[in-house]
Amino acid sequence: AEKLRLQKLEESNQLELARDMLGVKVEDASGINFSPETKEEFSELSSTLLEKFRELESSEHYQDFAAQFISGICMNLNIPTLKKVKSEAEAFTSAKLKEERANKSKKGKPAKASIKMETDRSMFGRGLDDGYNDMDDFM
Repeated sequence: AEKLRLQKLEESNQLELARDMLGVKVEDASGINFSPETKEEFSELSSTLLEKFRELESSEHYQDFAAQFISGICMNLNIPTLKKVKSEAEAFTSAKLKEERANKSKKGKPAKASIKMETDRSMFGRGLDDGYNDMDDFM
């Protein structure tokens, strides 16, 4: 049994070495390349994972999963990257809050009538003294 296990291990190591030498990408059964090396491969992996996660959004467990997943990803990030993530999250939060407030105000009470007082300079000042002002004679 031990010989069989060692033989399988050696075969898998040789297969992996051959893949590396030929430049063949390692993909699992889902067809997703989980060993990206270039920026393009990472961007492709990101978009593929986002598509897969969007399919799960309707689940009642998705919100908890997303929070746990994001905190797990952030565990090993450096400070500048964490700051970027924080600023993105805060931007999303403020946008969602504005959206919710706008929806509540539309659904809630009718808009209050506001009184606007249009003031004209000639009504409060210039028209009464025919354009002369003691403060204009500064020097």
